[in-house]
Amino acid sequence: MPPFINNLHIRAKLTLLITVVSAVVISLMCIAIIFYDLSTFRADLSSQQRNLLKIVNNNISAAIVFGDQAAVDENLALYRYQPDVLSVSVTDVLKQEIASYKAPGPNAPTTMPDLQIADISTLDMKTAFYIQETIILDGELIGYSRALISLDALDRKVWLYIQLGLGAVTVTLFLAFVIARRFARAFSQPIEQLVKTAKQVSRSADYSVQVQPSSNDEVGELTRYFNQMLNEINRRDKGLLKQKQTLEDLVEKKTAELRAALEKSETASRAKSEFLANMSHELRTPLNAVLGFSEIMKQELYGPHTDPKYHEYAGLIHQSGSHLLNIINDLLDLAKVEAGQMDLAIEPADFKKIMTEVADMMGVRAIRKSQHLRLDMPDELRTVHCDSRMIKQVFLNLVSNAIKFTPALGDITVTVRDASLDFIEIQVADTGQGMTPEELKVAMQPFGQAQSILSRSHEGTGLGLPLVEQFLTLHGAEMHIKSEPGVGTTVTVKLPIAQAI
Repeated sequence: MPPFINNLHIRAKLTLLITVVSAVVISLMCIAIIFYDLSTFRADLSSQQRNLLKIVNNNISAAIVFGDQAAVDENLALYRYQPDVLSVSVTDVLKQEIASYKAPGPNAPTTMPDLQIADISTLDMKTAFYIQETIILDGELIGYSRALISLDALDRKVWLYIQLGLGAVTVTLFLAFVIARRFARAFSQPIEQLVKTAKQVSRSADYSVQVQPSSNDEVGELTRYFNQMLNEINRRDKGLLKQKQTLEDLVEKKTAELRAALEKSETASRAKSEFLANMSHELRTPLNAVLGFSEIMKQELYGPHTDPKYHEYAGLIHQSGSHLLNIINDLLDLAKVEAGQMDLAIEPADFKKIMTEVADMMGVRAIRKSQHLRLDMPDELRTVHCDSRMIKQVFLNLVSNAIKFTPALGDITVTVRDASLDFIEIQVADTGQGMTPEELKVAMQPFGQAQSILSRSHEGTGLGLPLVEQFLTLHGAEMHIKSEPGVGTTVTVKLPIAQAI
């Protein structure tokens, strides 16, 4: 196929194909009709002139026998009404001409050919043909008649057919072009719509577009399969989009978790760094006191040991050593809890006695800071099953924190209520500096202290609240903290009675 045809649109290809096929078919039909008609025309012309020649022979046969030349010439003169006859010659059996007729005009031959073979009755020429018939009278051959027939009528008919054929082909081509164009438009429109939709989908990536089938043939079937393909791609795209969204959400969630874990890790790292700084201060201060006072007592710088100052220094050494012991105990307890190695010694405990001892021990510290510590507790309390040492340490830490962060003349109130059949409720409330929610969150982390910038004014390791929470969790207890800056902090503990373990 020529390259230029490959570059044509399908509508133009169909139009060209139908037009060319129509032209070829019409041309072949015209040629076949012309050849058939011309051959029939020539045969009819030959048959017609032969029959006419036979009639003339019958009319002149008697005249030839009787030598009536005028009758013969009169019969031959009738050929002037036959424009296709150029000449006629009548001869006897010896081929001697008896009479002849020549049509007027320059094309008429002057002589007739000599037909030596009697059974050849027709001689074809380019522009005319001869026919010959015998003249018989009563069964006896008396002569021959010959006629030269012109083919000008055939030439005129050929030229007429050529003109009619060209006109018919031209009209047919025009009609074929118009019909082919309409047919091609009707046939190619669904295909062009498919191409247009495919381009639109390619540009916009919108696979929800559909093409309306216009027929039930192969093009309509192609359209339906094209729609099914778009639906399948659209379904897969939606699935991929959903999976992508799910994956993005998962990645975002994991990223947030990793970010939170990183922040938590960084916070814990900073808290541990601050803890180490605080711990160095916490350990160094009592150690320096122990070493300093013990050196004074060793060298008896104030004289014999009977001096009252040595008794005071011995008390300071005991106090510093106790403080160091408490720090070490807190560290060991927290390590045991985090390692899951903390064992509880659950036994019936006199909870009223525990809380009284806590109030007595912490009361001395409160008095030193000019604070008011009050214990509000009923006369009778039920026996609580718990680890007495651990629970006592819990409330010592809570009250100690309240004293630590409450200024002079402040109030610390410890309230004990037998509020339910299942648990005892204890509240430790102070009028201290309080904490913001962010500071409270930091304070609940191991090694964390709220207001780390100001925490240098308050001794402590930051183990108090996390350790308290761990101990209470081991007992199945609940702890709630409500704090407001400038107002104070209230810690509420719900300690199970018999269901602690």
